[in-house]
Amino acid sequence: MEEKFNHAVLVVDKDENLTGWIEKTLAKIGVTVVSAPTGELGIEKIKAVVAIFRYLLKPLETDQFFSAVRSGLSQYEVGLENVRLLALAKEQNAKLYMYNCDLKERAESHQKTLEQLDRNIRKIIQSLEQAEGETSIPMSVLAIVRENKLLTRGKMVDFYTNLMGQLFIKFQSIAEKNGFSMPETIDTPDH
Repeated sequence: MEEKFNHAVLVVDKDENLTGWIEKTLAKIGVTVVSAPTGELGIEKIKAVVAIFRYLLKPLETDQFFSAVRSGLSQYEVGLENVRLLALAKEQNAKLYMYNCDLKERAESHQKTLEQLDRNIRKIIQSLEQAEGETSIPMSVLAIVRENKLLTRGKMVDFYTNLMGQLFIKFQSIAEKNGFSMPETIDTPDH
Protein backbone atom coordinates (compact mmCIF):
# COMPACT_ATOMS: atom_id res chain seq x y z
CA MET A 1 0.00 0.00 0.00
CA GLU A 2 1.29 3.47 -0.88
CA GLU A 3 1.43 6.13 1.81
CA LYS A 4 0.09 8.87 -0.46
CA PHE A 5 -3.41 8.28 0.92
CA ASN A 6 -4.58 9.09 4.45
CA HIS A 7 -6.55 5.95 5.23
CA ALA A 8 -8.71 5.42 8.27
CA VAL A 9 -10.29 2.22 9.55
CA LEU A 10 -13.31 2.12 11.86
CA VAL A 11 -13.12 -0.49 14.61
CA VAL A 12 -16.27 -1.14 16.64
CA ASP A 13 -15.59 -3.13 19.81
CA LYS A 14 -15.91 -2.45 23.52
CA ASP A 15 -12.70 -4.38 24.21
CA GLU A 16 -10.19 -1.54 24.55
CA ASN A 17 -7.26 -3.97 24.51
CA LEU A 18 -8.31 -5.27 21.10
CA THR A 19 -8.94 -1.79 19.64
CA GLY A 20 -5.60 -0.62 21.13
CA TRP A 21 -3.75 -3.54 19.50
CA ILE A 22 -5.44 -2.90 16.12
CA GLU A 23 -4.63 0.82 16.38
CA LYS A 24 -0.91 0.19 17.09
CA THR A 25 -0.65 -2.52 14.45
CA LEU A 26 -2.26 -0.45 11.69
CA ALA A 27 -0.30 2.67 12.65
CA LYS A 28 2.84 0.75 11.55
CA ILE A 29 1.52 0.69 8.00
CA GLY A 30 0.26 4.29 8.06
CA VAL A 31 -3.42 3.67 8.74
CA THR A 32 -5.38 5.71 11.28
CA VAL A 33 -7.88 3.85 13.46
CA VAL A 34 -11.17 5.37 14.55
CA SER A 35 -12.77 3.31 17.27
CA ALA A 36 -16.23 3.16 18.78
CA PRO A 37 -17.38 0.99 21.69
CA THR A 38 -20.86 0.34 20.22
CA GLY A 39 -22.41 -0.13 16.84
CA GLU A 40 -24.60 2.91 17.37
CA LEU A 41 -21.59 5.19 17.95
CA GLY A 42 -19.80 3.47 15.07
CA ILE A 43 -22.68 4.32 12.74
CA GLU A 44 -22.49 7.96 13.85
CA LYS A 45 -18.78 8.01 13.05
CA ILE A 46 -19.17 6.42 9.60
CA LYS A 47 -21.84 8.82 8.30
CA ALA A 48 -19.09 10.84 6.59
CA VAL A 49 -17.27 7.75 5.35
CA VAL A 50 -17.06 7.35 1.57
CA ALA A 51 -17.05 3.55 1.42
CA ILE A 52 -17.36 0.52 3.65
CA PHE A 53 -15.35 -2.40 2.40
CA ARG A 54 -15.97 -5.26 4.79
CA TYR A 55 -17.08 -6.21 8.27
CA LEU A 56 -14.78 -8.49 10.24
CA LEU A 57 -16.13 -10.62 13.02
CA LYS A 58 -14.32 -11.89 16.09
CA PRO A 59 -12.24 -13.84 16.74
CA LEU A 60 -9.72 -12.15 14.47
CA GLU A 61 -6.81 -13.98 12.90
CA THR A 62 -3.88 -11.64 12.32
CA ASP A 63 -3.18 -12.72 8.72
CA GLN A 64 -6.84 -12.58 7.78
CA PHE A 65 -7.16 -9.17 9.44
CA PHE A 66 -4.18 -7.64 7.60
CA SER A 67 -5.23 -9.22 4.33
CA ALA A 68 -8.73 -7.73 4.67
CA VAL A 69 -7.38 -4.28 5.59
CA ARG A 70 -4.84 -4.24 2.75
CA SER A 71 -7.43 -5.50 0.28
CA GLY A 72 -9.93 -2.84 1.35
CA LEU A 73 -7.39 -0.02 1.20
CA SER A 74 -6.12 -1.22 -2.16
CA GLN A 75 -9.65 -1.36 -3.55
CA TYR A 76 -10.29 2.17 -2.29
CA GLU A 77 -7.07 3.44 -3.89
CA VAL A 78 -8.01 1.81 -7.19
CA GLY A 79 -11.37 3.59 -7.03
CA LEU A 80 -9.65 6.94 -6.39
CA GLU A 81 -7.21 6.29 -9.23
CA ASN A 82 -10.12 5.45 -11.56
CA VAL A 83 -11.79 8.75 -10.67
CA ARG A 84 -8.51 10.63 -11.31
CA LEU A 85 -7.96 8.86 -14.65
CA LEU A 86 -11.53 9.51 -15.74
CA ALA A 87 -11.12 13.23 -15.00
CA LEU A 88 -7.81 13.25 -16.89
CA ALA A 89 -9.37 11.45 -19.87
CA LYS A 90 -12.24 13.98 -19.96
CA GLU A 91 -9.77 16.88 -19.85
CA GLN A 92 -7.64 15.38 -22.63
CA ASN A 93 -10.72 14.61 -24.75
CA ALA A 94 -11.82 18.24 -24.42
CA LYS A 95 -8.37 19.39 -25.60
CA LEU A 96 -8.41 16.93 -28.48
CA TYR A 97 -11.84 18.17 -29.51
CA MET A 98 -10.58 21.78 -29.54
CA TYR A 99 -7.49 20.77 -31.56
CA ASN A 100 -9.71 18.83 -33.98
CA CYS A 101 -12.00 21.84 -34.47
CA ASP A 102 -9.01 24.11 -35.09
CA LEU A 103 -7.52 21.63 -37.54
CA LYS A 104 -10.84 21.36 -39.37
CA GLU A 105 -11.06 25.16 -39.71
CA ARG A 106 -7.49 25.34 -41.03
CA ALA A 107 -8.10 22.51 -43.49
CA GLU A 108 -11.22 24.27 -44.80
CA SER A 109 -9.30 27.53 -45.16
CA HIS A 110 -6.45 25.79 -47.01
CA GLN A 111 -8.98 24.00 -49.22
CA LYS A 112 -10.54 27.34 -50.21
CA THR A 113 -7.09 28.77 -50.97
CA LEU A 114 -6.23 25.73 -53.10
CA GLU A 115 -9.53 25.99 -54.96
CA GLN A 116 -8.87 29.68 -55.71
CA LEU A 117 -5.33 28.89 -56.92
CA ASP A 118 -6.73 26.08 -59.06
CA ARG A 119 -9.24 28.50 -60.64
CA ASN A 120 -6.40 30.97 -61.33
CA ILE A 121 -4.29 28.24 -62.96
CA ARG A 122 -7.22 27.14 -65.14
CA LYS A 123 -7.79 30.75 -66.17
CA ILE A 124 -4.12 31.14 -67.11
CA ILE A 125 -4.15 27.87 -69.08
CA GLN A 126 -7.35 28.92 -70.85
CA SER A 127 -5.83 32.30 -71.73
CA LEU A 128 -2.68 30.59 -73.03
CA GLU A 129 -4.77 28.26 -75.19
CA GLN A 130 -6.68 31.22 -76.60
CA ALA A 131 -3.43 33.11 -77.19
CA GLU A 132 -1.97 30.28 -79.32
CA GLY A 133 -3.93 31.55 -82.29
CA GLU A 134 -2.68 35.11 -81.83
CA THR A 135 0.55 36.40 -83.33
CA SER A 136 1.96 37.87 -80.12
CA ILE A 137 2.13 35.05 -77.59
CA PRO A 138 4.72 36.83 -75.36
CA MET A 139 2.36 39.79 -75.07
CA SER A 140 -0.53 37.43 -74.16
CA VAL A 141 1.60 35.79 -71.50
CA LEU A 142 2.57 39.24 -70.26
CA ALA A 143 -1.11 40.20 -70.02
CA ILE A 144 -1.98 37.02 -68.12
CA VAL A 145 0.87 37.52 -65.67
CA ARG A 146 -0.12 41.17 -65.15
CA GLU A 147 -3.81 40.29 -64.74
CA ASN A 148 -3.03 37.75 -62.04
CA LYS A 149 -0.49 40.09 -60.41
CA LEU A 150 2.24 37.49 -60.60
CA LEU A 151 4.92 40.09 -61.29
CA THR A 152 5.21 43.85 -61.04
CA ARG A 153 5.57 46.00 -64.14
CA GLY A 154 9.27 46.58 -63.41
CA LYS A 155 9.96 42.85 -63.10
CA MET A 156 8.05 42.18 -66.28
CA VAL A 157 10.05 44.83 -68.18
CA ASP A 158 13.27 43.26 -66.91
CA PHE A 159 12.01 39.80 -67.93
CA TYR A 160 10.95 41.03 -71.36
CA THR A 161 14.25 42.87 -71.91
CA ASN A 162 16.22 39.77 -70.92
CA LEU A 163 14.09 37.56 -73.16
CA MET A 164 14.51 39.93 -76.10
CA GLY A 165 18.28 40.07 -75.48
CA GLN A 166 18.53 36.28 -75.54
CA LEU A 167 16.41 36.07 -78.69
CA PHE A 168 18.53 38.78 -80.33
CA ILE A 169 21.73 36.82 -79.63
CA LYS A 170 20.18 33.66 -81.11
CA PHE A 171 18.90 35.52 -84.19
CA GLN A 172 22.31 37.19 -84.61
CA SER A 173 23.98 33.76 -84.59
CA ILE A 174 21.48 32.36 -87.10
CA ALA A 175 21.87 35.45 -89.30
CA GLU A 176 25.67 35.17 -89.35
CA LYS A 177 25.48 31.48 -90.30
CA ASN A 178 23.21 32.35 -93.20
CA GLY A 179 25.22 35.36 -94.41
CA PHE A 180 22.99 38.11 -93.12
CA SER A 181 24.02 41.01 -90.97
CA MET A 182 22.14 42.34 -87.98
CA PRO A 183 22.60 45.47 -85.88
CA GLU A 184 25.05 45.14 -82.98
CA THR A 185 22.48 46.18 -80.31
CA ILE A 186 18.78 46.62 -79.89
CA ASP A 187 16.97 49.44 -78.17
CA THR A 188 15.44 48.51 -74.82
CA PRO A 189 12.39 50.24 -73.37
CA ASP A 190 12.86 52.44 -70.32
CA HIS A 191 11.20 51.37 -67.11
